[in-house]
Amino acid sequence: MGEDTKIESFILQPKSISEEDLDVLNRIEDMALKDLSLGYDPRALQILDDENASAKQINDIKQLISKDIIAALFQVGSSFHYHKLRIGSAPDFYDLVIRLGTTPSKVYILAMSLFAISNDEKIRELSAKSFATSMLSGMFAQERHWKEALIRKAELMGLFIEMGKVIMLLYRHKMEETHPGEPIFDNLFFDKYNSYFGGKIVEKFGLPEFLYDVLAHPDYLSFDEESVTVPGLVFSTYCHVERSFGKYRKLLIQSIMPNEEGNPPVTTGTLIQERFNAVGLGKYLEIRPVYLPCDKKQV
Repeated sequence: MGEDTKIESFILQPKSISEEDLDVLNRIEDMALKDLSLGYDPRALQILDDENASAKQINDIKQLISKDIIAALFQVGSSFHYHKLRIGSAPDFYDLVIRLGTTPSKVYILAMSLFAISNDEKIRELSAKSFATSMLSGMFAQERHWKEALIRKAELMGLFIEMGKVIMLLYRHKMEETHPGEPIFDNLFFDKYNSYFGGKIVEKFGLPEFLYDVLAHPDYLSFDEESVTVPGLVFSTYCHVERSFGKYRKLLIQSIMPNEEGNPPVTTGTLIQERFNAVGLGKYLEIRPVYLPCDKKQV
């Protein structure tokens, strides 16, 4: 049995589980996961993973994902981050995907699917935390000059690190509506089994198997022979995001921002701000600005 198979088995078949816990897990799966739709057909991801996909195949993705996700992608495509490249607005879906890049397009499709599950505030906040972890993990991986494939893994791992919690919150919400007053599960159960449901989502929707790596990641940093591992980087980023949301209910960062003269026009802070706004999560971001001195022109 390979290492990936061991991790998958660990996630989907937790050891030392009581009959009582197993009954609750099965009930959660039946009520919250069995008929869950994330708003896209897994074939959309397969097309984006195919380097030889034709323009027609990429355009056909529109038939595989929801209209809300398509609208959100076009919103991202028209954000300041892409306007600065002077590319204008994308006339069709294929052009949008090429301009955004297939990897970012895939990440956004998955993210928008997560965001669209429910309007519940707790789930919405989880979505924001996942988006922040995904975006920052990708940024940190780029700064380390990792290969594109590893950057993509970091982004997707960050996006799904808390996905199982969404399923459990959906179940709790349904139970409160249909069985008010009935015991559901405690925080210990929630923390113990949320990765199990993250794995179930990977299995159900045919998502990349490397996502099991971060779902099964222990609560400490991991390193390989050269550097921190991808799950280790994502977990470290997640810890910062979790701490920020725990204290402020949002991601708090400090960054250089444009001063009164508009300089510098683009900073890390403006890019992060545009990305949060583009996916409708602006309220979960606070930037403490640092301004460079304005130029003093002599008369």
